[in-house]
Amino acid sequence: MSSGISNVRPAPDKVLTDIVDYVLSYEIRSDLAFETARYCLIDTLGCGFEALSYPACTKLLGPIVPGTVVPNGAKVPGTPYQLDPVQAAFSLGAMIRWLDFNDTWLAAEWGHPSDNLGGILMTADWLSRTAVAQGLPALTMRHVLTAMIKAHEIQGCLALENAFNQVGLDHVVLVKVASTAVVGEMLGLSRDEMINALSLAFVDGQSLRTYRHAPNTGSRKSWAAGDATSRAVRLALMARTGEMGYPSVLTAKPWGFYDVLFGGAAVCVPATVRDLRHGERAVQDLVSRRIPCANGRRGGDDAAWSPAGDGAQCAGHRFGCHSHACGGDSHHRQAGAACQSCRPRSLHPVHGGGAAVVRAAHGR
Repeated sequence: MSSGISNVRPAPDKVLTDIVDYVLSYEIRSDLAFETARYCLIDTLGCGFEALSYPACTKLLGPIVPGTVVPNGAKVPGTPYQLDPVQAAFSLGAMIRWLDFNDTWLAAEWGHPSDNLGGILMTADWLSRTAVAQGLPALTMRHVLTAMIKAHEIQGCLALENAFNQVGLDHVVLVKVASTAVVGEMLGLSRDEMINALSLAFVDGQSLRTYRHAPNTGSRKSWAAGDATSRAVRLALMARTGEMGYPSVLTAKPWGFYDVLFGGAAVCVPATVRDLRHGERAVQDLVSRRIPCANGRRGGDDAAWSPAGDGAQCAGHRFGCHSHACGGDSHHRQAGAACQSCRPRSLHPVHGGGAAVVRAAHGR
């Protein structure tokens, strides 16, 4: 006779508590992290403003019901829209990602951590306008930058050793997770409520990479991150009402995330988040993009950087692939190896060096 299945709720999965405890407990101390986050914010908004020139993007923006104006709602930058934070997060998120110019993080999973700014900035704006209307102080940009740094860290660190692309999942799953965590903190959720919200983010059916690959490549790749960060705001708001969570959402047999969507493997949380050490690394090691391209062709763009900061570079290798992440053909790999003296410092998060290049980009 088979034994019955226990209905006793388990303790939350450790991945959930690691992320939540990092968001609630880690204090950002790095001046470089705040400085780089500020530059990243400026760059990200610039990407969004440029997207407003494209009707394919602007047709998706604004309220679901035309003409709706939400009292004390979030104002979407560069547009006339004043929306609820969920729809505002989608609109700004789609703008940011539309032209594929915002920052990049290269690891086992790639992605664009500034995608989280859609949820972060629109939630902050809505909270601030609501507070001011009640005679209370608004949030400061320090709050926004702190949330940015922590979202970059969560998405970046989870991407280091977890290749969601290998099981056909799109990297925006990490946007949803990171945005949920930091937006939950901005909304004032308790630790238990944040764990509930994060479990809701994982229990969602996750986006497939179908729209990023032939023969189905399509424009969803440009609004998928907006969808993810807006969904995060929605889930955090639901958790704030007391909506229940699912503590073993990752490990439950056989219905958990690991068994259903991740090939039975466990998600690895690197020590920077798990042990609350050096938890501002990701924002300092970003790749700043000057052309929109995929990982395997990043090197030709990165080769414009000189390690000595003097602009000197071997002309024969100026457009060679100097990236550790290059998955290109042999002549790209050979070009990268041929001239170590002119090779730029790696922007790959595993190999470091990104912070110096980010500083160099701003004349420092």
